[in-house]
Amino acid sequence: MRRIRVLSVDDYAPLREYLHAIFQMEDEIELVGEAENGAQAIEEARRLRPDVIIMDVDMPVLNGLEATRQILQEQPQVKVLFLVAEETWHTQAEAVGGSAFLLKDTPPDELVATIRAQVPEPVAVPAVPAAPRWAQAWTVLRQRLSPLGQASSRATAEAWTSLRRWLVQEQWPRLKDPAFRRTLGLVTGLTALGLVTGLTAVGAIAWTVDLAALARQMTRDGILASISLTFGFFFFVYAARYYASVAMILAIGGNGNGHNGNGNGYPNGSGLRRNGIVNGLRRRMANGLQNHNGNGNGNGNGNGNGFHLDRQPFVSIHLPTYNEQRVIDRLLTACTSFDYENYEVIVGDDSADGTLDHLEEWAKHPKVKVSHRINRKGFKGAALKKTLEVMDPRTEFVVIYDADFVPAPNMIQQYLAYFYGPNGSNGNGNGKPNGVRGNGKPNGVRDNGKPNGVRGNRGNGPSSGNGGSNGLADEKVAAVQGYQWHMLNADENWITKGVRAEYSGSYVVERSGQELVGTMKMISGSVYMIRVDALRQVGWGTSITEDWELTIKLYLAGYRVLYTPFIQAPAECVNNFKQLVKQRMRWAEGHTYQIKKYFRQVMTSPRLSLREKLEFLYYTPYYLQSVFFIVGTTFWVVSDTLLHDYLPYWGSLLGWSLVFTNATALALMNLTGLFLERGVKRDIGGILSVVLLGHILAPFQAYAALKGLLEKEEGGWNRPPKAGRITGARAKLHLARRLRS
Repeated sequence: MRRIRVLSVDDYAPLREYLHAIFQMEDEIELVGEAENGAQAIEEARRLRPDVIIMDVDMPVLNGLEATRQILQEQPQVKVLFLVAEETWHTQAEAVGGSAFLLKDTPPDELVATIRAQVPEPVAVPAVPAAPRWAQAWTVLRQRLSPLGQASSRATAEAWTSLRRWLVQEQWPRLKDPAFRRTLGLVTGLTALGLVTGLTAVGAIAWTVDLAALARQMTRDGILASISLTFGFFFFVYAARYYASVAMILAIGGNGNGHNGNGNGYPNGSGLRRNGIVNGLRRRMANGLQNHNGNGNGNGNGNGNGFHLDRQPFVSIHLPTYNEQRVIDRLLTACTSFDYENYEVIVGDDSADGTLDHLEEWAKHPKVKVSHRINRKGFKGAALKKTLEVMDPRTEFVVIYDADFVPAPNMIQQYLAYFYGPNGSNGNGNGKPNGVRGNGKPNGVRDNGKPNGVRGNRGNGPSSGNGGSNGLADEKVAAVQGYQWHMLNADENWITKGVRAEYSGSYVVERSGQELVGTMKMISGSVYMIRVDALRQVGWGTSITEDWELTIKLYLAGYRVLYTPFIQAPAECVNNFKQLVKQRMRWAEGHTYQIKKYFRQVMTSPRLSLREKLEFLYYTPYYLQSVFFIVGTTFWVVSDTLLHDYLPYWGSLLGWSLVFTNATALALMNLTGLFLERGVKRDIGGILSVVLLGHILAPFQAYAALKGLLEKEEGGWNRPPKAGRITGARAKLHLARRLRS
């Protein structure tokens, strides 16, 4: 006779620990395993053959109802005891075959009695057939060769299990669907067309060189070299973009004629003149920046503030949270300390942990409202949609912050400076803000007027004229995206160092380059302000990448997103490899799913410019670029070092030059970002980390991107836990010294 074998399934770790403690005191019950979502529960049930499964319902990846249905199809003898937070799941739990139903506040003795009632007479465990010897050998080999130890091995196993289940259980039956077959045919055709086009281009070049030599080289070795060249050029498209962004940003940052000296009709005492492309780019990057000190030679005298609103638009701060008990106090302390009077804070909460205890206290704050949902259906987008329902009707702008950010007190004014700043000038007059010399040219705006909605004088200098304010500077700008400055725990380990360097390159260089060229800019989930009228027009979606979906819908509606690296909010970095893999897989899956969903609308929309459509095409295979690099580089190394065989027009020198050019592009962009942040000395170790992470994450992201391309519905949402840990204090980020005009 043996004890009752129990499998515990719940995404809330403290509850699993609680059950573990209960069963340790029971002689007749043995806790044989745990799972944190429905997909893991299916695999653990196959492996462990439990008698009873304690199942939650609302879990990421796969919910408990669907997991129960699949488990009982394979093992009908298993008893599933639902242990949930809400009575509303009772009917559905019975419908999928649940044997019992309890609430999570059930006393331990009642829980134990219910488990015993499921298996009154413990029976011998069924024999589990031994796995084939080749499968055992593969398992051992996979564990021993894992480059990141246990975390990487588990993440790889989960990805492989998900891939197998997705292909066999979800995609194979869909081949009967004509629409799915057409989509699959289109994807296959486009992939084949891309490969054929690349190989044709290679062949065309070879034709002009030596057709006979090409024919001799089209052996197995020559084909390897051709594949290497094709994938290498695919990645080179991205590499060239990175190099161009670096060149533009360095051109802006390396041609200043002083920052605090005598002004020439511009705030901040800049000695720049309007001569050439570099200064034009500088003015575009500095768009909307007005809150700076300067010592000019005009009538104003000292420390003038060139930005001041005639009124304060009402701003609503929305904070989507889920189990954030370690950081919620830090977040709300920052968000209730803004140097701005006319605002509110709304927490859109889905938590099932101690976060609610903290929010009960914060709800007493005069500026804080709490909107709590009892389940996570629709994830972040649905939570934010509910915050709109309780928002103050006077609201004109909404600001979004995730729980791992710590915004500065003056961030609301910084956002508004871009909406009401010098994107245009319709006033007339002769105002002279402090530190400005000449005919009242505040903040680099032409003509003798004041920027829309901005009063020209805010200091000790006199002002004259009758320039008026006319509202928003650019009606097409719906949102202003700031810099997600991941630095609070950057020194914690090699992963956080890599994430820190990656964000620096992406936000300081790549996204700034997009703003300079005027292409499509992406909203990034946090640290942005959006106009309420635009948000209500397009609405929140429930994608697992709700920010990317919002971006696409805004552009389809005729709006634009403005990006600036000068608005920064410090944040935590993901510090665990497994959580980083899950985060990037969610990004890749949701990103590609939305590309598929909106591709035709975007490419045929008259409201997007050609540059914006080209940028959308650039985004399309974005999460496959690491795969391009790895495949191209690997095939070239094999072709050159092992087979010593080349194409007649592409020898060893050119091949290695392409490999080196591609390999250094991301590293150079990240290094440039750190240089502009004055963080090279402190964070240089992150460059190697981000290169390594990019290669390790490539297969996970490729699988997730393919999944997003072919699946009917998106998967679940995994939330990286926040530790609330700060490893080092940093001063304010002074990008202005290198980039501002």
